[in-house]
Amino acid sequence: MSEERKILSYCLFQTSKKENRRWDLYQDVANRYFVNLPSLLVMREVLFPKYKMVFHVDDVNYANPLFDFIKLASNKDDCIEINVVENSRENDFSAASWRMLPFFDDKTDLLYCRDIDSLTTSNEFKTMMFFEGSDYKMYTNRSHAPGHKTDRIKILAGLCGFKPKEIQLGISYEEFVDVECSIWITDQRSLEKFFYVMDKDDFLDVPTRNLKVLELNHEKSSYWVDDLPINLNDHINSQGLKFIKFLDSLTTWEGEPLDVRPHLTTFLSYGDKSSRIIKEIFDGDKRIREFYGK
Repeated sequence: MSEERKILSYCLFQTSKKENRRWDLYQDVANRYFVNLPSLLVMREVLFPKYKMVFHVDDVNYANPLFDFIKLASNKDDCIEINVVENSRENDFSAASWRMLPFFDDKTDLLYCRDIDSLTTSNEFKTMMFFEGSDYKMYTNRSHAPGHKTDRIKILAGLCGFKPKEIQLGISYEEFVDVECSIWITDQRSLEKFFYVMDKDDFLDVPTRNLKVLELNHEKSSYWVDDLPINLNDHINSQGLKFIKFLDSLTTWEGEPLDVRPHLTTFLSYGDKSSRIIKEIFDGDKRIREFYGK
């Protein structure tokens, strides 16, 4: 029996329009979507050793010298994959939906869509592990505006997960992204259109109490993350527990944009193979090494 294909899915694309991300303290940092790449590699190894990490990237960012970090890492670790996607609509944020491409691949067993500028917290990890062991077919965490009220954003596109083989949409990826809405939330509107209609018993909604205005969604199976019947000790070892506490110390809310380059030495202390790969890349590429402060 072949091993399950579990995917952490990220996207990286160029757009000529700038979103006003009021919650993003680093939105004006140059090459801000590259800043956490080494830390993501360590995170995958420590928390998700049996998962693939897939980067969906357009040709502009693929050619960025800083993306050489991922190219080199993928040559050294087959858990890291690159999917170059043609971006023919550079003014359209539907490219954020590239994270959903593995959903339409019949080989995918589990899909987690994540933001490339954030790191997993214990709340996210609890939800993911509970979801995997449950009968739910999809889930979303909700942790911050705009996901604080269910009459606004019902599914956060960078904090959701799916069991594709258990969900029959009957559409192609092209049909999935063909929705009419503001360019800033194309991915979230697509998710709502095709997934929010799922039965309550199939849809897990998990708000994380980070804002007083967060509320349970009574249209779905909704639980506060603290009420999920799951013990982290059953899913990660003592080193992993220390690591996830370290991640929690860097993050105020799930999905928060971060720049953890000042903490990279600590990240490297937790990794094994990933840390060796990172150090080898740094040793061979001065530009990458200096971007990450090494």
